[in-house]
Amino acid sequence: MQNKNITLSLLAASIALSGSLHSDYWDSSVQTYANNTTVVTNPDGSTVQIEPDGTKIIKTPDHTVIRIKPDGTKFIQGTDGASIQKFPDGKKIISKPDGTSVQINVDGSKVIRNADGTTIKIRAGDD
Repeated sequence: MQNKNITLSLLAASIALSGSLHSDYWDSSVQTYANNTTVVTNPDGSTVQIEPDGTKIIKTPDHTVIRIKPDGTKFIQGTDGASIQKFPDGKKIISKPDGTSVQINVDGSKVIRNADGTTIKIRAGDD
């Protein structure tokens, strides 16, 4: 049953990443390690790693890394150093390589933290 669950999880991750199911999914190689981590390597060089706690780590051919935790939290790290963290409640944090970050809250308010340490708060509807 565990292999079926892993296959379904990988299929879901593949669909979520690409938006559709491609026949090359079935040409992927699967490795399971002693710590119960499973890694699927696709023909395009992308990988889907499933950790024992259910965390999925997707690495795309351009080296973007997408980490999806079991609670639904997503962390996307771009090759340029920028990242986006999305929380299950809808809050987002966007971080730029220069140290600037923007937190977008569920109510639409924003908190901008500049690299120099200054903070700007914007209430929902004020932007």
